[in-house]
Amino acid sequence: MNSLPQNRSNFMGDAKWLEVPWKGRTKSVADKLMDTFMQGLSILEAAQAIGDLKTPSSLLACLAVIDSCWRSDAVMRAIYAELEDSVDGPLFWPELSTLDNPADDPETGKLFPVAFHFVNFRVARICQLYWAICIILWGGLFHLYQALAIMEPLSPDDDECACTTPIHVCPRGFNMADLPPLQDRDVMTAVRNICQSFEYCIQPANRLLGAASIAFPLQVVVATLREFPGREREIWWCAASLEVIDRKGFRILKFSKA
Repeated sequence: MNSLPQNRSNFMGDAKWLEVPWKGRTKSVADKLMDTFMQGLSILEAAQAIGDLKTPSSLLACLAVIDSCWRSDAVMRAIYAELEDSVDGPLFWPELSTLDNPADDPETGKLFPVAFHFVNFRVARICQLYWAICIILWGGLFHLYQALAIMEPLSPDDDECACTTPIHVCPRGFNMADLPPLQDRDVMTAVRNICQSFEYCIQPANRLLGAASIAFPLQVVVATLREFPGREREIWWCAASLEVIDRKGFRILKFSKA
């Protein structure tokens, strides 16, 4: 988790680390999800290195990152489908929220009037991590697509396009219409899902483990919402929720503010 703010990968995303300790053992859904997260750090590192989209080589680097994002998205969806198949019935369901938050308005009502309740804590923890990774992944795709949409005409560079890369778009004939549409990859949907999971996590029955499980997803929400104007109320809501977690004894928040 500490590598995320620096946008850099670490040894835990290396193939040997992900595979060798698990020889002869079957990975759980949570293990597979963490693998995807750790491998995603190298995607963030590559995205950070793209720089300005002014040359064919920089465009090719951007398209490579986008391709990696879509591959991770496919893996994520398969993992979520596996989680759904492991449970009889829905993973979670909505109920009216009973928790107060300073960001709620007496006139317009609660910012999140609905709270999710999960079939069990294990499923809740996996869903929250899944949505947090989706926010990082979809938010990255959104910004990359936005950068491509306003890209100015490219200047030639020394790199020749041999069309031998696994990227599905050649930089010479690049067209935004050739990229997969984002469709339902909506960052705000994942943001709401995490916020609506908070009430379940801090139930007394889940003790400190519940508060700890929602802390990182909430920090991802805050860091992401800061990049979107007009989301001050949601940020306030999350900040107040993180304070609740802090008061429950999860002091690590003092050293890892989002």
